[in-house]
Amino acid sequence: MQRDHELTFDLQRYIETPGMGYLNGINGTSLESLVRKTEEIARLKDHLSFPRVIVSVGVGQGEELHAIHMLYGGLIEKIIGVDFSQLALNATRQRALTNNLPVELKFGEATKLPLPNESVDGILLSSLLHEVYSYSPNGKRAWNEAIQESTRVVREGGYILIRDSAAPNLWGNIRVHLRTDLARQFYSYFGEEYRVFSGWGNLKGRFSSNLPPFPLLEGSDTVTLSIGQAAELLFHFVNFEMGYPNDQEFIGNQRWKELNEIYYIPQDLTSPEPMRINEYVAEVIKQANLTHSNTEFELVCAEMGYSVRPRMFRPLSEHFFLALLDSEEISTEKSEELLRHFIDKMELVFKKIRKESDN
Repeated sequence: MQRDHELTFDLQRYIETPGMGYLNGINGTSLESLVRKTEEIARLKDHLSFPRVIVSVGVGQGEELHAIHMLYGGLIEKIIGVDFSQLALNATRQRALTNNLPVELKFGEATKLPLPNESVDGILLSSLLHEVYSYSPNGKRAWNEAIQESTRVVREGGYILIRDSAAPNLWGNIRVHLRTDLARQFYSYFGEEYRVFSGWGNLKGRFSSNLPPFPLLEGSDTVTLSIGQAAELLFHFVNFEMGYPNDQEFIGNQRWKELNEIYYIPQDLTSPEPMRINEYVAEVIKQANLTHSNTEFELVCAEMGYSVRPRMFRPLSEHFFLALLDSEEISTEKSEELLRHFIDKMELVFKKIRKESDN
């Protein structure tokens, strides 16, 4: 128990160290950003028209809670935000006061939600489950528990919206050509530091990744990677490059928070390959229904889709060229087609229903 408490404390410090600059980077502060966030979660309203209580887990600085309020025209009885970071809760509290938002904030973890059974109509897990996986010594178990907890607190007829990076619908190995000095420098930096936690003191060595080691460049600008490796490399590069021009990030920075996150959940502990969307949906349903194995409820998928993020395409196409290892087709058009596989986001809606009677 003492070791668990120490790890919790170290993780809180880790998550809060980047400060408000990080929170304002992942959550916008402008009206334009708020409108965009409201559009991102709008599919929840397609399924859940008149909710009484909605929960957002992982509040950032409160933009998603603000967006929920906007989406439903302020007609929700209660909007609850849960977060592991007091910094995030304090920032959200300030945003709520400034904008007169009727939100209730709770300190807690996705794996142990501070909510009663069947107490909410909807729950949002936006870019959250990959963090749950990343910051646990047993990532898959923590991911399972977060799914089970979300299912536990949702009422019959309630919905869970999961938004996270979608694994490329590709198989085999891929040749990645590093087209620029920045891409080459980033590749070496990322290959050496990914999931090492070397800049975070007591966290070093407590977590791991099952991805195989990234090959050294050794004078070449082209490397062969698994789909899982390529996915992590390219998506981390996009997030890095967006901050690079403003000196928010720099090559060699060991305290860049995303450096230690796994964006794509592996199929299992023995495979470096990420779960594709169909596998992801099946695993969510499996874990959720373990919670209800002795009850009259089950979880089903109500909607499975993607959202396209075109602004991420430019940095990838500028810095990388891709070709499938076993393909004879090598062209700019094919490379751009492959790159687009790495920028989609999963938009998954699940519904809690009563099991059909066998009689």
